Amino acid sequence: MNQPNPKLNGVYFITHRSYCTQLGITIADSVRQALDGGCTVVQYREKGRTPKATQYAECEEIRRITERYALFIVNDNPQLAINSGADGLHIGQNDVAYRLARELLGQQKLIGVSTKTVKDSIAALKAGADHIGVGPVFPTRIKSWAPYIGTEGFDPIIDTVRAESDIARIVAIGGITHQNIDQLVERGIRCCAIIGACYNNGPQSSIPKNVRYLNEKLGYKS
Repeated sequence: MNQPNPKLNGVYFITHRSYCTQLGITIADSVRQALDGGCTVVQYREKGRTPKATQYAECEEIRRITERYALFIVNDNPQLAINSGADGLHIGQNDVAYRLARELLGQQKLIGVSTKTVKDSIAALKAGADHIGVGPVFPTRIKSWAPYIGTEGFDPIIDTVRAESDIARIVAIGGITHQNIDQLVERGIRCCAIIGACYNNGPQSSIPKNVRYLNEKLGYKS
């Protein structure tokens, strides 16, 4: 593992196939551009019907290009994380159980868990999760069906985690934009998982520019 420290900082970049298609680039291209902007974590997220062989090939390539530059996390798929040599895995509340994921990946890999309540967050951290992806904090097109928690739902989680663990283990996620990221920074958040605002922020934007801007907002210098 590149960085055994579970305290994450800066932009946690999540791949998105549809955005890549719109931009006329590959998944790996988007990762290279995010790395150019200084992202610290790359998560491979595949929710479509992409063939397993394609997913594995993409993850192998991402592993090669992130080596020494960023942590590489696979979403939801323990076997893909293991086979590709990823630094870790991210799982949701309805995915593989944390205990099984840890058993499969071992103690040297990072495991993040999605949470949206105080109860979920503390349970995940006590179970041994290295970090928690809390959200969606704001409305998001990626998960338009999922109710967002808002800052009013986010604040109690921050307060409880700060009191019982370490706020640095929180990764904010969901609907984070160039305009609202300051609300998270003001609350002490230093790592945000971001999709849309990395890929697109207007006709003059680019992935490297967007990542660089968001990193500056988070106080991270690559």
